[in-house]
Amino acid sequence: MNPIMVVVTFVTMAATAVMAFIGGDDYMTLSLGLMPSLLCSLAILYKRDNDLISPLYMLLYMLFLGVFCKALYLLFFDYDGDAQLIVLAGLDHGVLWDGGVLLLIATVTGLCGYLMVRTPARSPVNSKPIASLAATRVFAIAAFVIGSVVLYLFIKELGIDEAIAEGALSAKRVDEDTVGNAARGAAFGYMRMGAQTLPQVAFFLHATNMIAQKNQASLFDWLALVAVAFLSLILPFLTSSRTEMIYLGIILLSIWHYSVKRISVLKGAAAVVVALVFLTLMGQLRTMSSAANAEDKEFSVSVESILKATVGRAYFMDIGKTSVIVNAVPDRVDYLYGESLVLFIVGPIPRSIWLEKPAVRIGLFVGQEIYGRDNASGVPPGYVGELYMNFGYPAVVIGMLLYGWVAAQAYNMLILKERTPLKVVIFCVINMLMAFSLLTGDVTGMMSQLFRYGVPLLLFMLLFRRGHLRKNARPVFHPQRREMQSGIRPSGYHR
Repeated sequence: MNPIMVVVTFVTMAATAVMAFIGGDDYMTLSLGLMPSLLCSLAILYKRDNDLISPLYMLLYMLFLGVFCKALYLLFFDYDGDAQLIVLAGLDHGVLWDGGVLLLIATVTGLCGYLMVRTPARSPVNSKPIASLAATRVFAIAAFVIGSVVLYLFIKELGIDEAIAEGALSAKRVDEDTVGNAARGAAFGYMRMGAQTLPQVAFFLHATNMIAQKNQASLFDWLALVAVAFLSLILPFLTSSRTEMIYLGIILLSIWHYSVKRISVLKGAAAVVVALVFLTLMGQLRTMSSAANAEDKEFSVSVESILKATVGRAYFMDIGKTSVIVNAVPDRVDYLYGESLVLFIVGPIPRSIWLEKPAVRIGLFVGQEIYGRDNASGVPPGYVGELYMNFGYPAVVIGMLLYGWVAAQAYNMLILKERTPLKVVIFCVINMLMAFSLLTGDVTGMMSQLFRYGVPLLLFMLLFRRGHLRKNARPVFHPQRREMQSGIRPSGYHR
């Protein structure tokens, strides 16, 4: 049993009890906001889960930041009322109670879905490389060439090349069509896949394969890796897509965790700090739409700016927007009755073929109909919020049971059973997308991301995986191999 988690659980339980004992609306709401994290900690102890990247730990991170820390900031540190106006649409803090209750129900049912899946006793073994280094190298080079061409076409098609040439550091606010919820911007999904996701997948595959066969990597392998890594960051940087850049970092960190060395608590905390600083800087970068404007703007990183960038806005992990949704549906806005949950089916159809294709992302609807905004900057409701918008509490119960079950099955099949580098890449993508969609995205967005990452992975497997593995392939070292051979129970063992 992890002693750190024992301490964390005890402290969380004590803090929840103390705030409930103090009483008062604010402290009772804050106590409610901490309960989902407490339940998740208890589930981790029950499963004896020591894997800091497992679905349970990812859920804990999301709940602590998005529910407790968000409520704490709104209730006690929003001195100027700016966050209340943006996150709660000007509503009273009392609405946080309804959102907290919904998220508590979602946490309970999600954990039930996860715990009902029996964890296999078989220990993980990393046995074979993804493919030959030549295969992933060729795929990386092809991805770099295709991605470079598509990136050029994407910039020209959106017409933001002139703004970039004039010195704009971020095109997100140069052209409203680059905002994710804009109809025209969303029409270039396949271009985004070619210019951004394809190089990312090539980077993950080649990096993981190089780790597995590190003694065989050549200079050309390193050059190919650097090339696709650089290309993977260009489009997210130009369009100020912070989420996409965070995705890249988290997946890479997860691959390192499972392929090289487990991430310690201290290193994980350092990574979180770096990510928060990065989010703050990218948020400031969004306000720069021209070189002249950039000269008048100064970058600054402080505790206050980091808090505002993470828990002081409605576009990130949020109990606030969940509360606003519960307040509005079904009193002011009727239930959607499954309409938004099936939009991912028509998502892959190009808008050039279906000119009257409806907007497939629910964020624009939430921003305009629930928050009353009059622009294309939407508010992604999160998985829990979207389920409630469609069928109320029953949808949250059923949907979160399914969410927990799928997360546990993916973890069991790809990590806890015989583990291979390819399975590691697939799991890290799925785990990251499911965790962030819980409070930050929507169902269509998650399915779209799975499609964008899944197509290049499938393409690679069809082109390069068939018949590449020799029966006498050299086994790959795994951090737990020595423990297993000595008869010691692996540190990542689960009940």
